[in-house]
This record gives sequence, C-alpha cells and structure tokens, in this order.
Amino acid sequence: MATGHLRKRINKNGSVSYQLTTEGERDPLTGKRERKYKTVTGTKKQAEAELRKMISNLETGNIYTPSAIKLSAWMDTWLTTYLPNIEQTTKDDYKSKINLYIKAHLGHLPLNIIKNTNIQTWINTLSQNRLSPKTIRNAYNLLNPALEKAVILGMLPRNPCVGTVLPKLQKPQTNVYSIAAIQHALAIADELSTYLLILLGASVGLRRGEMAALQWKDIDFAKETISITQNRVHTTLGIIEKAPKTQAGKRTITIGHDVANALRDAKSIYDNAVTNLASKILATCSSRKTVLHSTPIL
Repeated sequence: MATGHLRKRINKNGSVSYQLTTEGERDPLTGKRERKYKTVTGTKKQAEAELRKMISNLETGNIYTPSAIKLSAWMDTWLTTYLPNIEQTTKDDYKSKINLYIKAHLGHLPLNIIKNTNIQTWINTLSQNRLSPKTIRNAYNLLNPALEKAVILGMLPRNPCVGTVLPKLQKPQTNVYSIAAIQHALAIADELSTYLLILLGASVGLRRGEMAALQWKDIDFAKETISITQNRVHTTLGIIEKAPKTQAGKRTITIGHDVANALRDAKSIYDNAVTNLASKILATCSSRKTVLHSTPIL
C-alpha cells in the first residue's frame, strides 16, 4: 500500500512551500521502495490534496517509475517470470537468441535510457553483420514483448521498439538432392543405421528427431506404414523425447513396399544380433555360476 507525508519548508525569501514524498511497495527486481518527490508552493490544504493525488496515482499505476535495471537482467527476468511454461527446447532457443543477438549488443544498457534510435541501430548492425532478415526478426520478436511487458509494469513510459523498421523477409531457397545423389549416398553408407537414416529421410521425409525417436513398434509391416508419435531432441537438460509440436505432427505415413522390405531386413538383423548377444550372456553366466555364487558382492 502506498503512503506519503509532507514537510513544511520556509524558503529564503520567506515564502512557504511543502515537500511531498510518496512511497510504494518494494520493487521485486531491485528490492527498493518506489519513492516520488514533489514541491508544492501554496497552502497546506493544497499540498495535502496534491499528496492524496500522488498516492492515488502510485496505487493505481497511473505513473511510471523509470527502471535502471540493465536490459540483460530484464531479459532473464522476463523469460523466467513471464514464460515459465514453454517447452525446454523453446526456452533453450530463446536463451540462445537473447545471448547472441540482444545481450551482446544492448544488454549493457539500462532500461530507462533505451530509445528507438538504439533499437534501430541494433537492427541495422545485425543486417550489416549479414544475418538473415528472418534471424533478425526472430531476435526482435523476443525484445519487443519483453519491453512491452516493462511498459505494462510501469518500468517504461513507452515501448522503444515502436516505429522500428525491420528488414524485409526473403523467400528461402530450397536445395533438393537429386535421385542420383541419394542413390550414391545409400551405396556408400558404411553402417546399417546410416543407411536407414538416409533411406527414411529421403524417401519418407522424416525429420532428424523423428527418426531418432522411432521404435520398431511404430512400424506396421503388414500395412507398410510408420506412425510418428515422438520427437527426440537435445536440450541443456539432456536428451528428451516429446510429442510433436502440433497435432498434425502426429501422423501415420505410408512407406511403400521397398522401404518396408528394407526395414524388415534390418529388423531381422537386429533381432538376430539381440538373440546372439543374449545367448552369449547366458553362456557366460552359466560357465561362471560356481564363481559367482562363491564370490561376495562387495
């Protein structure tokens, strides 16, 4: 709750003025209380009326308190406090972009001095560094909502991103492998796993994470289909498996007779290898049975 008080002052010329001071809640970012000061020349009644107005403005948020917190610290706070439920892969991606493109150029600036010219110069610098328009827009689309939240919280009077001119998006160029190149890659694949990755990527169009998460139970050899239900990704917390981003990502794909046969042959090799390995383990354990029973665990 906001509070306030006034103090009577006698000026050198003999006139009377009142020093008004209001105090709000502690800033969760700095730990300091929000204070406002104003000097009123007039009667005590006028000063008390102005004090009540200042307290009301402080409580209703009709004023802003410029924050000297550095942009780098605010970006961390914004990401942690206001985007707590985003997926780990998205959080890692945001952190990477914030560190590379925002903190490296603007992170040292306090919020209360950032102006549109700073934002425009930053955009121009990224363009001069030959970053793609899409990459620049992705970075901007993190900075803009973070500063907009600062405005909502009363830390800035307006968003300095407003009015920024962004580079125009360019249509991406897609490179497609020829059939000859794919056949050559399959011919020189030195491992079965490599062969299958090239085959599934080229013929079925599976993404890297989808192929990594694929299990034999996802393949229906009778119907010659593959069901995509998981995606394996690397994060700062390690490798995780998660559902596709959208419902459309969960899909069943017809793979065709040739791909189904290749997978069927691979599964036969896999099953034989597992069976042989299990037999060797059982044989080894059987031959060492007496030793295992007579040897303490510790």
